[in-house]
Amino acid sequence: MIWVFAVKFDGRRRARCVAGGHVTPNLTDDLYAGVVNLETVRIAFLAAELFDLNVIAADVSSAYIQAFTPEKVFVKAGPEFGKNEGRYMIVVRALYGLKSSGAMWHRKLAENLRDMGFRPSKADYDLWMRQRQYHWEYVAVIVDDLLVFSKEPTTIIEPLKKVYQYGLKGVSTPEYYNGANMTYDTEFKCWTMSVKTYVKNVCDRISKLLEVVLKNHASPMNEGDHPKSDDTDLLFGNDISLYQMLIGCAQWAVLWDVLTSSTQPIL
Repeated sequence: MIWVFAVKFDGRRRARCVAGGHVTPNLTDDLYAGVVNLETVRIAFLAAELFDLNVIAADVSSAYIQAFTPEKVFVKAGPEFGKNEGRYMIVVRALYGLKSSGAMWHRKLAENLRDMGFRPSKADYDLWMRQRQYHWEYVAVIVDDLLVFSKEPTTIIEPLKKVYQYGLKGVSTPEYYNGANMTYDTEFKCWTMSVKTYVKNVCDRISKLLEVVLKNHASPMNEGDHPKSDDTDLLFGNDISLYQMLIGCAQWAVLWDVLTSSTQPIL
């Protein structure tokens, strides 16, 4: 077991006790939590505007440990467990770090949504929908981040909290969702999406990691560069992880920029 510390995009600090899944046997079952397609999210916002649905965002607190793990895992308690130090402790919850935790959380949330009358869309299994008397309601799921589309969102939020005992945070009109700024334009009566905050945070992170001052460039490469003739040294160790992080951030920024087209209206 190890402790992992992180700082969220909005300055919140997070500490997690994480299981050492890297030392457990490999599994052949599904290991991941589902993620709704970003294009599906755009369509859901379009449906919300067309059918006059309210949109509420929510974040499930400590989501993984809401589920149980099928893995047979135990740990020897360290000094942080006080009088229980030295005892062998059986892990029954889907702790962060275990190989199956993502899939187990996804399964539990799916079971609860089905109990509430939702069914996954045939076009995207992580967009859940149910029919009310005069309209359809939708829940878009990105692991533990939820977007609720309904004329009465409390009829979905309250059962999740009171019946299924989920600790929901940030229950409000979405302002930032999965890397995109969300804004409702009251003048034009449409939702807009922007990648501005994500790009700013990525630039700040890169500046600190590489100790450089980023400037605006017309091209991602220097003029006259020829990648095919590149003879720089291969990367090793932490440099590989740093390079992968840079590529991942660039891919995500470009994807959101294509989808949002710099605050492009959804409707």
